[in-house]
Amino acid sequence: MTIKDKIAGLFSCLSALFRGSSSCAKEELKGYRFKRDGSKFYSVSIKKLEILEFFLPIAYDSSSAKFRAALDVSKQTKTPKDVFLSTDETKLWLSERASKKVFEYVFSTSCELSSATFLRVHPDRVHPDNGN
Repeated sequence: MTIKDKIAGLFSCLSALFRGSSSCAKEELKGYRFKRDGSKFYSVSIKKLEILEFFLPIAYDSSSAKFRAALDVSKQTKTPKDVFLSTDETKLWLSERASKKVFEYVFSTSCELSSATFLRVHPDRVHPDNGN
């Protein structure tokens, strides 16, 4: 099975993972980003206004995914769209649908969503790793 096949299959199993939900569409999950080593996956729940973290004990294998953490973003935005990781995996960005804002979060422990804190907002969409 290719990584592309595994990624495609991930959304079909998210419904079973995300707090007992029976439908991915019900949770309205958007965007997805893997940690480079394939051990974690991040998505956005636009219904619950949270960034979600899933642990993958078998790299890129969606059937092994376990829900790990959620980060409430409701104080920053009511219209989350997508999530991005910095290339060095020390920061996470959240874009929104309603404006051109990008919200930046920093990990105190690398790629641990439970350690992420809001750092700042970028007023205009910027490429996540442009140094701003």
